[in-house]
Amino acid sequence: MVELTVRVGPRSATAKLTVSPSCATDPLTPVNTIAVVNGVEGMTVGTCFFEDPSLDPGPRGFHFLVLYRNTNNSYGVPLTAYIDPTKTYGYNFWFSVDSANIGYMQTYLSTLPTDGTVLVFMALPAGAPTVPSSLIGQLNSALAKIGGVVPPTYLMQSGNSACWGSNIPSCWGSPTSMTLLTRHTISLSRTHPNHGMIKDMTQGPSR
Repeated sequence: MVELTVRVGPRSATAKLTVSPSCATDPLTPVNTIAVVNGVEGMTVGTCFFEDPSLDPGPRGFHFLVLYRNTNNSYGVPLTAYIDPTKTYGYNFWFSVDSANIGYMQTYLSTLPTDGTVLVFMALPAGAPTVPSSLIGQLNSALAKIGGVVPPTYLMQSGNSACWGSNIPSCWGSPTSMTLLTRHTISLSRTHPNHGMIKDMTQGPSR
């Protein structure tokens, strides 16, 4: 925020300008949702680093980052901080790994634009608790608001002819085969309350 006040005699005028720099780089913008900068964990998008807000006060939880996807925003540049009209969580926020907070997650994610103008990045840091299988259904209901899903397991073994690049749901296993959720990183573009486009989904090693 930049504030400028001009005074002429007894009269004065004040103007405020909010500046949000673009994180975009050319030709492609790198994204690291498990970045560590100077010993601090968070997310890196292009030239910008966003500290994981669950580091203070804790405990660790789901880290979310919301950025404008293109130039269709008040800043006129892509990959800038999302302005939360509800003034609830902002653009860099977190939720604890429990049923109540996943409920809050679902409520807030449902308020995000559905026209494809925002990108939502979500990560479960290594220091966060594992997610019990009893919460997977509720978590998927919350992530469905931004077109996301957490597969219970991956079935990538050879011979599974139904599992291929454009038919990823056939690569998932049964929820009953999973007891704990290992670390996941998801980034999505919200285009519809129940349908979106998954930009990246990776599963880290079991903890």
